[in-house]
Amino acid sequence: MPSSKPVYLIPEPVRAEFPGGTVGLREGWSLVCETQAAASLNEAYATTLGISLGASGKRLRLVEADLGPEAYRIELTAEGGAVAAGSEQGFRLALQSLRQMLRAGDLPVCVVEDHPRLGIRGFHTNFQQQTDFASVQRLIESAGRLKLNALLLEYEARFPYRKHQQVRAPNAFSEEEVRDLVACARSNGLETIPLQQSLGHLDYVLRHDEYAGVREEDQVRDQMCPLNPRSFELFTALAEEVLSLHPDARFLHVGGDETRQLGVCPRCRERAREGGLGSLYGTHMERVLGWVLDRGLRPILWDDMLCAHPEALAYIPRETVIMYWEYWTVDEPSPYFVARFNRKGKPVIVHDARWGKEWPLETLPDVQRGVLNTFSTGVDLETDLGEEFLGRYGKYLGPDFPRFIRPFPYLEYYQDQGFEVLAGPSALGNHEFLFGLPNVERFFRNIHAYAGRCRQNGRTLGLVTTSWYNFPPELLYHGLVATSQFAWADR
Repeated sequence: MPSSKPVYLIPEPVRAEFPGGTVGLREGWSLVCETQAAASLNEAYATTLGISLGASGKRLRLVEADLGPEAYRIELTAEGGAVAAGSEQGFRLALQSLRQMLRAGDLPVCVVEDHPRLGIRGFHTNFQQQTDFASVQRLIESAGRLKLNALLLEYEARFPYRKHQQVRAPNAFSEEEVRDLVACARSNGLETIPLQQSLGHLDYVLRHDEYAGVREEDQVRDQMCPLNPRSFELFTALAEEVLSLHPDARFLHVGGDETRQLGVCPRCRERAREGGLGSLYGTHMERVLGWVLDRGLRPILWDDMLCAHPEALAYIPRETVIMYWEYWTVDEPSPYFVARFNRKGKPVIVHDARWGKEWPLETLPDVQRGVLNTFSTGVDLETDLGEEFLGRYGKYLGPDFPRFIRPFPYLEYYQDQGFEVLAGPSALGNHEFLFGLPNVERFFRNIHAYAGRCRQNGRTLGLVTTSWYNFPPELLYHGLVATSQFAWADR
């Protein structure tokens, strides 16, 4: 029977041909598994498609093929069909495509060949108050159906700490709930990457007077003193508990971002005066990262402090993955960029002041122009950045500098320093709103631009989209879908 209804697959596959016609699965079809790689998914295939296990009638065969670890091929005709993959994950991803194509017991006659463009395709959540167990479980299941393969989980006070129970929020998850979330992720083809901050963003701990002795200062109360031995002990105690509920983790993200109180306490001020803030930061992180490596895990570290204080890179083990976060670039080329190094009170997001004078702003796409007007400051770029900045980073800014800057210019810088890099765009952040809601188009374009840059670079580990602030969890889904499409497809 011919079918005129369109078929939509998200993410968009490499090749999808629908010559017309349908496959009526209720017409005596059965499932035949011919490879051990698909054995664990037999029941899922049969239940999803509504067909029996066995070799009677028309057959849908699950067959092994020499394909990439997440690649698959689906070929369906009215008389029979086959799903081919080289791994369990490949068969799982093929099932997600079949689920999307299924309509009232029918599938379209088709050939679908597919594989992802980026290796790690992930999503981050930091479990704000409005996120409960059920909403996280739904998010995980949706991420699996959209062919993501990683979740970065930042629990903060929602983790069920035992040794430090006083830092737990009243609505902290139970240990059983954390185990269930990790198991749910695993069954949906997602690896979990726990995040435990190791220096800053610890206000949920340091607000308690029991931890006053490790505070860097007593006003903001969100950062530990890197020279206090108890700071390292506190991090390892918290991290041990988090890792105990993630026994299969390959990575531990140690945070390390936005440690803006570095060098405030008297001891740290003196050490920074002698060796610089980079040395102060790097010495602490060297110990933290070494502890993670000694446990057989790869550490992940936010990049911003390394970009601002590149002398710290000398202390960072090269097995560390640098997660380069950047939430403002939305198109290529970009008239502005994030200049973190040696700013000393000067604006960080900058563009050349000739924009709006010699160079018409009207030539920029609407969303890009909006970001420039909202977040960026016009300066004489070459003079404002200075010789030291340009000597270190200038060659990464692209051939059209200063009018345009190569998007996400530090990708190659970190790689040239010997690190593997994970890209970090954002689905929610920076308090930019449109009609009272987060400016979804800007975040779509940030994810899209960063994914494209990763494909262009060809050497990144992948991309994990971040999400921030205490929004209803339903607002995470636009970023989840965008990450699915842009990290997988060549768009």
